[in-house]
Amino acid sequence: MKKIFVLILSFILICIIFSSCDYRLWMLKSRKITYYELPDSVKSVLYAAAFKEPAYMTIENDNDTVISDDLLLVTPSDTSIYYLKSFNLMVAPWIYYRKLIDKKKSLVYKLTGETSGPLIIFKERLYIPIKYYPWKDEIFETMYTEYEMK
Repeated sequence: MKKIFVLILSFILICIIFSSCDYRLWMLKSRKITYYELPDSVKSVLYAAAFKEPAYMTIENDNDTVISDDLLLVTPSDTSIYYLKSFNLMVAPWIYYRKLIDKKKSLVYKLTGETSGPLIIFKERLYIPIKYYPWKDEIFETMYTEYEMK
């Protein structure tokens, strides 16, 4: 009887842990690429953001691309699909983790606090620079990770 109880309790615990609809970045198919391998639309958005003073504020560039804090959306209509939510530690001001939420597909991507930025979304792919917020000429030397979103 005790073994059955432990087995059922273990099963319930496993179900609770894995029932979360959050995807971790490491769960997504990814590859490392250079700036020159980025799609042209992503390069233009990143370039506009990196050379804007101050960098990464809410702006709209010549291509009507929405650039908002940590999230760069190449396609303006994506603002109704994606948004970024930050979760801080109770005892400290820094961000513990962030969630990138896809409202259209009801998916959540969990990003740990050490994930650099900005996050760039284009055609269901997520691009994240390996260097934290490359600015001006740094965008050309920085490597990027491309994730295939679900």
